[in-house]
Amino acid sequence: QTPAVKKTTGTTTTIGTTTTGDSPQNPVITNQPTPISTAQLVGTWKIIGNMISSGGPMYFVPTTGDNKVEFKSDGSMSGSAFPDFVSYGLKTDNITVAMTKADVSNYQNYICQISNDTLTMSPSAPAVCVEGCEIKLVKQ
Repeated sequence: QTPAVKKTTGTTTTIGTTTTGDSPQNPVITNQPTPISTAQLVGTWKIIGNMISSGGPMYFVPTTGDNKVEFKSDGSMSGSAFPDFVSYGLKTDNITVAMTKADVSNYQNYICQISNDTLTMSPSAPAVCVEGCEIKLVKQ
């Protein structure tokens, strides 16, 4: 395996890896986010925008609001960014955050990546984005 995508912002972080498929001309790209910890997630995060796609490459759309979410160390959460959700937990894969509503029957999973002070969240279940989408937040 060799690094497929690198992002440089002071330090270099491997975002995904390339593995050889049936030939070197047909590599298989896997996009495996770097595991995160609850300690990294705890704090207040402000939405700065969304990465969206209408069938082509994703592009950034900045937000005009001041929506924030606070992930607390006890597993509770608050704020205007996800107003219907009251608790969260990091799943055992260390990349999926499960957010739950007060009635605990409704939830949403997000695949998360943290790079420096930026949190990227992509819905993974039950709601997903067929074309690709992500929420971008910065730590306050």
